[in-house]
Amino acid sequence: MIITAALAALFFEPLSRAVRIEEPEETQLREAREGFAQALTSTASQRWRDPIRGQGFDVSIADPPLDALRLDETAEDCAGRGAYMLGLSRHSAPILISAPHRAADRHTGTLALQLFAEGSLAAAAWNSAPRRAQDACANAADLARSPRNHFTAFSLAFGQIYPAGLVVQLHGFDREMRQSQAGADADVILSNGTGSASGSLLDMADCLSAAFYPRRVLVYPNDVSELGALSNAQGQALRENGFDGFVHIEMSLALREFLIADQDARSNFLECLAQGMGR
Repeated sequence: MIITAALAALFFEPLSRAVRIEEPEETQLREAREGFAQALTSTASQRWRDPIRGQGFDVSIADPPLDALRLDETAEDCAGRGAYMLGLSRHSAPILISAPHRAADRHTGTLALQLFAEGSLAAAAWNSAPRRAQDACANAADLARSPRNHFTAFSLAFGQIYPAGLVVQLHGFDREMRQSQAGADADVILSNGTGSASGSLLDMADCLSAAFYPRRVLVYPNDVSELGALSNAQGQALRENGFDGFVHIEMSLALREFLIADQDARSNFLECLAQGMGR
């Protein structure tokens, strides 16, 4: 199954439709996490759908060629809760691929959808409101900075159902804005959101280095001192709940453009993600 960039664009709702930004209370977040966990456990079941609709989501079958369920905010009440897909294959890989800054981090939303579909991954997640306020939409939210959102609840539910899986976040960086020469020269900066890189993260970096040579793949904090995701809200919440499979991937624009255009490159990328499953 090949998802082109043009086809991927058809699957995304406009970020500008956000009418407000919701700040859910703890009770609502707990209920959302429970609903998401039920959806991930029994995707084909009807039991979880009414509770999820009560959280402000429409549930629908994704259009072909995707084999997935969609959870999208209702059009009249888009409040930055995020957008989600659940793989329907019995053999889905236990990976959540996510792009919390779709549009702001160019191509990350498209790439997440491509990897979800082509890798038969268990779940995918995107922002449903812009990262920053703009003329087209004054309602904005940085999901990776705020722990009190449905995006975090979904990540926690995934970690609960797939404790040996991965929660992977795709981000994009501008080389010209880096604070170090290492960062300016990098194509990929990998981190787990802590000050200590795990062996599986180093294995993933070795795999990516070989797959995308001569592009530079760096690991925080071993090779570079920035973009370590130490304040990432989902990474922090997952670790607090005993989950250690969070992977934060920062990519240069050149690499993002290469990946969305080349299926073989995406296949190599997916193989390298699997290196993180052996932690």
